[in-house]
This record gives sequence, structure tokens and C-alpha cells, in this order.
Amino acid sequence: MTDLLVRGIGTSGSLRGSVPVPADEEIALRALLLGALAKGKTALTLRDPSVNVTAFASTFEALGVTILRTEDGFAIDSAGLYGLAQYRKPLAIAHSETALGALIGVLSAQGFASLLVIEEEVLPKVGAALDALRARGASFSASPSEDPLDAIEGRKIALRIEGLREGTYLSEVEWASEPTDILLKEALLASGLHAHGATRLQETSLSIDHTPRMLQALEVQIRSFGTALELDPEGTDSPFAGFSMEIPGDAVAAAILASAALVVPGSNVTLRRVTANPFRTRFFDLLKSAGANISLTWVADSLGEPLADVSIVHHAAPLRALEIGDELARSLATQAHLVLAVATIRGEGARVLLDGQGESEREMWTNAAATLRRFGVDVEATSSEILVRGGNDVGARETFDATASKGSGTASAEESAVAALILALASSKHVRIVDGGILAGRFPRLFGTLRALGADVRLAST
Repeated sequence: MTDLLVRGIGTSGSLRGSVPVPADEEIALRALLLGALAKGKTALTLRDPSVNVTAFASTFEALGVTILRTEDGFAIDSAGLYGLAQYRKPLAIAHSETALGALIGVLSAQGFASLLVIEEEVLPKVGAALDALRARGASFSASPSEDPLDAIEGRKIALRIEGLREGTYLSEVEWASEPTDILLKEALLASGLHAHGATRLQETSLSIDHTPRMLQALEVQIRSFGTALELDPEGTDSPFAGFSMEIPGDAVAAAILASAALVVPGSNVTLRRVTANPFRTRFFDLLKSAGANISLTWVADSLGEPLADVSIVHHAAPLRALEIGDELARSLATQAHLVLAVATIRGEGARVLLDGQGESEREMWTNAAATLRRFGVDVEATSSEILVRGGNDVGARETFDATASKGSGTASAEESAVAALILALASSKHVRIVDGGILAGRFPRLFGTLRALGADVRLAST
């Protein structure tokens, strides 16, 4: 375990400078997938890939795709949609619903069987995707993993993906997703690239559109009609060729750095070449609507994805109270800890409406509220709403424990560490975040970037 030591600079310093951020994990995972399925050479330019991205690249290497790390990213050479080779050992998959859904979708269309090892708690999340893929002709079975090492690490499930018989293909499918399910969506789209027939997906609300954007840029026949999506690869003249893409900066890493700038007086920070996809900028949109001085300046487009420089200037006036509900609450659920931390330190608080939220979004918000309460923030939570008071003073705390929620069914250690980092930076104390070093895997060079901006943060082994 590695702790994070933070010298709070909320009353004695500021964050200043212009910095890049690590590559966006969600976009990088999808680009790796498409590069592995493209015919020919693909060049991905990305800064500091996360552990999930490098793990996903290793998975496709095991399946016969040539993937080389370069100074500025990945070089991929693939034989196309059906160029994968069977890997006769169990495949370990990155801890990402996007990666898991995409991989299950691809492997369900191959002419060979595959075995994935996943955590038992993930299996229910996979269920809807497996049902949808079975409806188009795929076949699966699941059983406890027999590997002793898996037993040591925790209960694992071996998911067997049966290969298709020679001369057979996945069929068309029409499926409704309620609530919106990214794992299901990525599984259907990945399998749909190989299918003989259209893939039609009806969602209850608009969701992240990275894969459709990239496929459209690659001239694959995919169309959207409100919350409906249709992919028809047979409308494409030929399999898509290799491509070049610059992966934008990570939206969540940018939100962490922006939050730090917002809570530390005197800060003036610019984050370079961050994703400006409208589904990923809602954190900035929300805080701008509350009075935060945040601006986005478009700089480029890459394979359908916009990139922008994000500037954050701290000002003394408190942010207006945040009212968050419906689609906004759903889209910001993965950043709930950041939203509530900023609202309590810099603003007049926040009210989050939970009615109408899916089970996973509701859980993310209630977990965030529980974490902030554990860290000394005045939070009230009921079955229908969360109320966070503004102007909370947690500056007297010298320790935040990010491990307390591990395995408890509440917030992850990573989410807890994010909230603790923002609270610690705003304080005037020297703060220890127990297990705070866990953030280094998801956000490479985050701590170095904070130091470059003027923060005093360092890791300490325990």
C-alpha cells in the first residue's frame, strides 16, 4: 500500500501553469479495439496510457494482433475483422466495463472458443450483454475458475465464449437497453461489426457516443435517431482500414485538476488537448452554470472526437448551489465525488435528485455522499435526494482513509482518494491520504502534474 502526503495550499499558495493530461481511457480503449479489427496499420498517439489501456492492448496481443509501444503511443498491425487467433489460456481482462463489453462482443463472433476470467461480482453486469448476444446466435457458459491463483485473489468466474461453426455468422438483432448500459452497448456494436445483418439498439437516454463517432469517421454505416442506434456493416464497401488518431486528454483527470484549481485560491490553470465530447464535458458545464470561471477552446478534431484547451481561473465569489437531477445526474454519476467535494468547499452546496436514476447511478451518488460524510462533510441522504451543505470546513483533519470502503459495497478506494485529494488541497494542513497512491494506476503522472502546477504532493510507502 502507498499513501499520499499532501501539503494543503488552500490558504498559502496557488496552482498555476499549462499542462497536458493523461490520455482519455474511454476513448483509448475504443481506439485500441478498432485498431485491432482494422485491416492494416494503425497509429495511436496518446500520453501516459492507464493500466486498463495497457492491459487491453496486451489482451489483443495475446489474440495475435501486433501491437508495439512507441514513444508517443501504440503502433498496431492487424489482419482485419477476422484476423484474431485463438489464445488457448484464460484471458484476463482490464477492470473496465467498456473493455469487457467490447471484448465479449468481438470474441462471440469468432470461429474459435475463448475463456475470460472475470470477478464474480461483475457477472450480473454482463448478463444483459450475454442475453443480447445470444439473441444473435452467440453461445456462452460460466463456471467458477479452477485456477488456485484466482482463489487467492478473490472469487473469479470463468466465462467461456463458444466459437461459431464454420460458415456461420452472428445474425441481426434489435434490442432495448433499460436503463442505459454501456457494457451492453459496446458488446452489441463490437459484435455488430462482424454480423450478417443490422444491429439496432434502443436506449432510454442518450449515452456516450465515442464508438459511433469513430465508426462514422471510418465510413462504417452507422446511424442514430434520437436514442436509437443502427449499425449495418453490410452497407460498408469493405472492412475499414488502419487509421491514425490522437487520443484526447482524459475527461476525469481533467475534472480532478480543474477541481483542484477551483478550490485553491489564486489558481490559474490551463489543461491542454482534453476531450471536448459533449457527453464528457458536463462536469465543466455544470460548474460554469454555477459561476465557475471555466472556458473551453477548440483546438482540433481526431477521428470524430473534438479536443479543447480547458482554462480554469479561481475567483473569490462562492459558486451557486447546484441542483442536479434527471439526465445530468446520470451523466455525472462517475464524477459524483468530485462534484460534491467542490460544492461543499467552494459553493453553497448541492442537491442531487435520485428519483428516476438507474440502480448503478443511484449507488454512485449515495456512495459519494457516504464518503464525504466519513470525511467530515455535512451531508444528508434519503432515498430520494442528497443534500450537501456549502462552506464545510474539514481543514482540521490530518488523515483521510481511502481504504475504509474497500470491499464494503460502498465507494471504491480510488473514488475515495479523489475526494480526499480535493479536500486535502483546500486545507492548510499536512494531510496523509491512506492508500492515496492508488490513483497513480488510473491517472498516470497525476501527482507529477500537480507538482508542476505548484502542489506539494508525494508518495510514501507503508
